[in-house]
Amino acid sequence: MSAAVNREANIVNGAIGVFPTTPWGDIIPPFTYKDGDEIKSFEGLNWNLAGQATYHNGCVTPAEKVSPTITPVVVCGPNNDTYTTTDYDAAIMTKTEPLWVNNSKSITFSMSTSAYTFANYATSVTLTLVDAATQCIGDEPPVITPCTQSAGTTLVTQYKQFADYTYQDTRATGHYEFTADGLHIWTEGETSTDKVALYKSVTPYALYQVGVPSMSYSSNFGLSPGLQIVVDLNNDGTADGILVGEPNAYGSNWWASASIVENAGSFPGLPRVGGGGSAINGTLDQYLAAYPQAKVMAVGFSLGSGVYADGVLHSLTFGCYTWTFGKDATPPTPCTVKNNTYIQPWTFDKYQYPEADAWPTGTAGTYTFTSDGLILSTPNEESYVSGLIDAGATPLRDIDTMSYKTLRQATSTGNAIQVAAYVLYVDLDGDTSTTNDQTYYVYEPAYNGTVQTGVWQTWDVLQGGNSKWWGNGSGVPNQTWSAIVATHPAAVALAYGFNQGTSNPGINTLVQDLVFDCATTHFAAPGMGGGGDDSDTPDQEVPVAPPVVTPVTPGQALPQLLPHTGPTDTTTPKGLFLALIAAVATYGAVYFAQGKRRFEQ
Repeated sequence: MSAAVNREANIVNGAIGVFPTTPWGDIIPPFTYKDGDEIKSFEGLNWNLAGQATYHNGCVTPAEKVSPTITPVVVCGPNNDTYTTTDYDAAIMTKTEPLWVNNSKSITFSMSTSAYTFANYATSVTLTLVDAATQCIGDEPPVITPCTQSAGTTLVTQYKQFADYTYQDTRATGHYEFTADGLHIWTEGETSTDKVALYKSVTPYALYQVGVPSMSYSSNFGLSPGLQIVVDLNNDGTADGILVGEPNAYGSNWWASASIVENAGSFPGLPRVGGGGSAINGTLDQYLAAYPQAKVMAVGFSLGSGVYADGVLHSLTFGCYTWTFGKDATPPTPCTVKNNTYIQPWTFDKYQYPEADAWPTGTAGTYTFTSDGLILSTPNEESYVSGLIDAGATPLRDIDTMSYKTLRQATSTGNAIQVAAYVLYVDLDGDTSTTNDQTYYVYEPAYNGTVQTGVWQTWDVLQGGNSKWWGNGSGVPNQTWSAIVATHPAAVALAYGFNQGTSNPGINTLVQDLVFDCATTHFAAPGMGGGGDDSDTPDQEVPVAPPVVTPVTPGQALPQLLPHTGPTDTTTPKGLFLALIAAVATYGAVYFAQGKRRFEQ
């Protein structure tokens, strides 16, 4: 439709004229136009603030339905994860319910018919359920639940070691080597030094979430290795010992290591079925009956001691997560990123950061360099503060660690679960000469743990591959880190950094010590010295010019993928990042608020 603008009266009429009968009329979305040097706005004709036409001119529009809600039940159920759902209409909606990870999961409700939508024409909403009930002991003890889907897979090679727990136990005549077929393990005899045992640290999770542990193993001769679970029985944060599963010998029973047996008086009620490798043994459900809050601290395997055997370990599965073993013919890329200490704004890709502004208008976010770290403040919905740091085109598969620290200040008045996010700017095919596949992935603590106020928290951004991320086009954690790496094996990280806003009103966060692979970025107060990229930096702050952006008004129906809404330059990290921030602001009510903000507030 074309339209005529009467500048003097600020009136717009459709070129096709006005329908002669009530209630018909023109439908004109809001827009901006230039009157000389002045930018003016037209609020729309027959168009409301929700982005909906008040007259439909015969068009059939979807009926709006209330979004479902989920509510945890504070009485412990069989797995301490009972919840109720209201406003869920199975006739027109589908529900996607993934596994629990770190005591939370995101449940997505989608319309199965185009005749209905949720608010603002959203076709799906995602709600996060946090299992607060795991802190109590109910009438019914938790039980092991078999996995219904995989939580992810990691390839372990000679370059990506499995054994990172504080306790390992491979002895003088126990051996292992990585082969194309898996991990070759063997012993030389039947003495106490004939042992191979490797353990993988995990972010502690409830024992009932361990699934049905298993391994894929090809024996050349001798016994098979045993499965190992390092447990914290009383949930005090300290490992109490190891549960050993040897299904070929003891079926579904697991026997306890000496550290548990020798302190059995401290752990009354443990199973004593008889048989097994120690006096304390039974099924995992029997251990849970005695200690419902038991946590898994590490997992692994052990061959020996005193066992003469040889074979190839292909994979291990615990907690619905699988580690496969093999040999990588391609050595990892040497780490090229460097440590930084910033006392003022820095430069990446010809732009200065932190970037502090508002989208599309409003009170800009702010940042302050202090001796404790970088303070990020976003006073309203439109405010944001972001920063990008050179990641050296590091392959995602070679990133060994990512973490950062946050402190949600007590002066924050916004949502209690919100703090600054960790972001990655990624080239998905590893070819930096093309930019159409460059995108952002965002790690939010709210989806990966419990945010506290007034205390420093360190966030493990990898979590052994189990961390949850969202990317361009969604505001919900729809992928694990392992899934991202597996889907994009050639991807490289071009930048890492932080972002707070938009849609984070009233949040004041201290961020500190962003770790990316072998580098740490530290923030300090001006005058304390420091610099980045092997260069000296002056003590005074350099002002950052805000970007010039053009507001974009959404149409009646929103696309499935988050469109570009901000600066026209999406060929640079900053341009694409501003587009992402603009998209959060412009489409936040649909893509972001419904997915998490609305439920969690």
